Amino acid sequence: MSDRHPASMAWRKFAKQTSRNLPARIELIQERPSKPAIYRIVGAGPEGGDIIAKRCGTGTATTERVIYEEILPQIPISAIRCYGSAPDEDERFSWLFLEDAAGEPFSAKDQEHRELAGRWLGLMHTCAAHIPAAAASLPDRTGTFYSKLLHAAWETTGDILTRETLEPGRAIVLTAVVSHCQQLTHAWSEVERLHDGIPLTLVHGDLGDQNARVRNGAAGKSLLVMDWEEVGWGIPAIDIAQFDGSTLEPDLTSYWSVVRLSWAGVTLGAVKRWAQLGRLLRLIQAVVWANLGFDLSPRREWYFDRMAWYEAKLGQWLQAAGRFRHDQGFE
Repeated sequence: MSDRHPASMAWRKFAKQTSRNLPARIELIQERPSKPAIYRIVGAGPEGGDIIAKRCGTGTATTERVIYEEILPQIPISAIRCYGSAPDEDERFSWLFLEDAAGEPFSAKDQEHRELAGRWLGLMHTCAAHIPAAAASLPDRTGTFYSKLLHAAWETTGDILTRETLEPGRAIVLTAVVSHCQQLTHAWSEVERLHDGIPLTLVHGDLGDQNARVRNGAAGKSLLVMDWEEVGWGIPAIDIAQFDGSTLEPDLTSYWSVVRLSWAGVTLGAVKRWAQLGRLLRLIQAVVWANLGFDLSPRREWYFDRMAWYEAKLGQWLQAAGRFRHDQGFE
């Protein structure tokens, strides 16, 4: 890509002000509608390493800088470095410059990776709970937020159902999703009982396996987590959700072995119930995201395949909900 590429131009302005290296070349990593544009700036980092340039909303860039520069350094966990940010030519957007999280892809099929994620999250959740700046500056991710998200899932699914001419099978799937959302809305007080008493803390909010790398170093393996766009202050359940391969699926025993040292009274059984709650929150989130992408894709097969999967999992969650004890996960 040329020196006139937006990522190259943004980095060159930043490098001039901060005495950083100029890029050898720019590589595209992600460029999709409704997603941040992400590029690798080759050779521009310390000792000739690479830099990740992320073009995102200015508000998102500001929040992520707070995470990387002010909050994560106070927690004894591995983290990537943020080198700074620069404004885009469009004032709605900014460029965020990050360390390239080089390492092997995270795999939920690798038990060692899952145990690493469990310990990492346990430290993040318990240590961040005592950082006042996190509670004061981050978006709400309490039950109130997820209640609103559930209404959005209901409304956006219903909108697609009513404005599109759908094949009968596809209409049945979306109708079932709307019905599940209605049931959950009417029973939300019962869902709230599942998260009452769970300590509030820093939550990543989107721990898909694509957002993590495992790096090998002299001290062993370390977890590096990226893309803090959904970060907030709230219930940590969503971060430990077990979501059939598309999340980190952190090992819950490893997670509990860490949080039990700080959060008195939390049992392994409680953590497992938190993970079940997190599964529901992740499903609600996934439905909203799928609906947001409906109009942006010329091919709709992916959407209906995903919604069929989400519908089945929501139905299973509702069937299993009666087995959960309503003691807020503490024994």
